[in-house]
Amino acid sequence: MVQHIPLNPWQSNEIGNDKLAVISLNASYNIIYSMVNSKKQLEAIKIKNVNQQMIEDSFKTLYNNSTISKDLPIIKTKPNVVFLFSESWSAKFMQSYGFEKQTTPVFDRLLKNSIRSRAMIANGHRTTEGIFASLCSFQNPLGKTIAKTQLQNFKYDSIIKLFNEEKYSSAFFQGTAKDTSGTGGLVNYLGFQKSFGKRDVKIRVHEENYWGLQDPDLYNFVLTKLDESIKEPFVIGINGATTHDSLVPEDFEKKSYIEKENLNNKLNALSFSDFAMGSFIEETEKKYPNTIFILFSDHCGGSIAGNYENYLIPFAIYSKKLIKPKYYDVMLSQRDIAPTINELVLGKNINKNGFTGKSLFSSDIFFADYFKNGILGWIENNKLIEIDIKTNKQKCFNLNHLTKESTSCNKEFNSLKTRALSFTKVSQELLFEGKTKEFIHYKK
Repeated sequence: MVQHIPLNPWQSNEIGNDKLAVISLNASYNIIYSMVNSKKQLEAIKIKNVNQQMIEDSFKTLYNNSTISKDLPIIKTKPNVVFLFSESWSAKFMQSYGFEKQTTPVFDRLLKNSIRSRAMIANGHRTTEGIFASLCSFQNPLGKTIAKTQLQNFKYDSIIKLFNEEKYSSAFFQGTAKDTSGTGGLVNYLGFQKSFGKRDVKIRVHEENYWGLQDPDLYNFVLTKLDESIKEPFVIGINGATTHDSLVPEDFEKKSYIEKENLNNKLNALSFSDFAMGSFIEETEKKYPNTIFILFSDHCGGSIAGNYENYLIPFAIYSKKLIKPKYYDVMLSQRDIAPTINELVLGKNINKNGFTGKSLFSSDIFFADYFKNGILGWIENNKLIEIDIKTNKQKCFNLNHLTKESTSCNKEFNSLKTRALSFTKVSQELLFEGKTKEFIHYKK
């Protein structure tokens, strides 16, 4: 196959030849490649106005209570696990999170029968950013992705690798081309043993949209692969393409949700994607009843007014057979997914890896962050602060359920600011130094 010269280390999982992959993953080769291509390297954004004492005090507050919960659902056998990275789903346009129309009736119904939080905050605006934050429980490079950069050469703790250690079969499916934005190579690097894209799907019912397959065709392909070559227990990730665009099949009955035509078309695509997801879950439960579904979004899609609103996504853990519904009135981060699933399914101590997130079952303190156009957002205790990294100016808000309300920045917000900057400084430094596994020392 045609590749760059010299070979990018992150292409090792796309080569299709084990011997060549070993060469590209060689430590000496990686060092030489990085030196030669230093001008192309992603640079870290510096976090200022933070000293060591502030960092130590912040981490004592953020990580002072993580113990295995006695309230975990009892799962006696290794369940199958499906991570549904619903493409571009925004909680802002879902009735369960306050939208006036019901665009996602299937998700709304499943949510009521799930383990769920108030909502979740995405850690980026690309699929690869959502994948990294969710599977590795780590902050992305601010405003960027590790995919196809020197950062992808480093070793990361990943929930998929933990599943592999427990002899799970693993695969990732995407409705776009496998090499779109480097997604295929990244998911292999983070542990998925197999990766499939739209070119692998030969049987199709619906016309493609601009990006790729309609979700029903991708889900049918997933079910076929599960029947043919992916043995239980399995862990799979799915990222569709229907909501990457606004085209829906002609026989799908479109509804009028809103007057703006472009947005209404996108909401109909969201509704069709929701319908397809429901059919897939129903069919999967018939064949594989011992399955847990993690329902969330890779990121929000489209232009949404406000910084905070651009990162608000859905979240639910659903299984008809294995999960009893429970609501937690907290705002989670995508970084909380891996430790939560680690504790729920694998039962492993969440403090023995470099995950920065918290388990929903064994923590009382939660915090979420996002970064957009130089603004660092930080959510903690129903408070939201947005900090301009360059000017050090801030805006402060109270959260009334999911709605933000402007307020004055008092001493409590100053403490939030210190913790936000401290956490981000440590995370970014470890990320760019290739030492994310050392985050474990900051949790003690």
